Amino acid sequence: MEMINKGMVFVGDSYTWGHGLWQYYPNDSYSQSDDTDTEQYKSNNSLSKFHLANRWVRLVANHFKTFEKVRKYTAGSDYESLSSLSQFFADGHSSYPNLPSGIYENKLDYKDISYVVFGTSYIDRCPLVKPMANRDSLTYLEDVTPELIIDYGFSNVEDFLDYLKRYYFHRIKTKLMEVEKNGVKTLIWNVTPVYKELFSSDEWMRKRLIPMEYKTDSEFDISELMIKHKNLILSEDSYFRKYQKRNPPKDSHPSLYAQQVIADCVIKSINKRNSENW
Repeated sequence: MEMINKGMVFVGDSYTWGHGLWQYYPNDSYSQSDDTDTEQYKSNNSLSKFHLANRWVRLVANHFKTFEKVRKYTAGSDYESLSSLSQFFADGHSSYPNLPSGIYENKLDYKDISYVVFGTSYIDRCPLVKPMANRDSLTYLEDVTPELIIDYGFSNVEDFLDYLKRYYFHRIKTKLMEVEKNGVKTLIWNVTPVYKELFSSDEWMRKRLIPMEYKTDSEFDISELMIKHKNLILSEDSYFRKYQKRNPPKDSHPSLYAQQVIADCVIKSINKRNSENW
């Protein structure tokens, strides 16, 4: 089913943004860098165009002859992805303080979007959110102290992290249910296995899960697939030595080839949901 008039929103971390793809640009004079904010990347329009044209979100949008909306900058967390959805659809972001301004595209209307694809990330990137009178108070893991863990009612870090995992799983589900109530379908893919146990016991979330498949393997998350197939990892990609005539960069993000693998998984899940008409 083609969705020519309605676009797609993709939220997630650097795996969604396509971190490192510009390093495949066929230019021997290009000096490798792990930093997307280098003057080299910002000032080189060719690198930017190559990056945007080859990341998996563009491949999916092209397949359905539509447009994609993605956060402007790389990195991120589930907290920031939740904020992305709020800001994309102009329904406020008071629950997501302390984020930089200007990192989102123009506001969208639900009626103009067919799908939201949510990519989960590493739980240790997420802050603990403590509701206050007029705003939320954020505490990041590097700032967590034994006293704070006790203050929140936990006896150890493991219990604290388990709470954080369940907390964000619930917030992701709640947000996606809100999106669906506005007539937009949602799907979820995972960078890590952090939510695997929670997915197994939640039918609503499990139904929207995008399996990560390559050859005969099917995994809950892309990281597990990349462990089994090293060519999906940028730093392990033999393409560089064979075609780029240089060593691959030290970058653990999905390779150029992996972009099509991820896109195929997303396209398959979209087609499946469309064919089942739910």
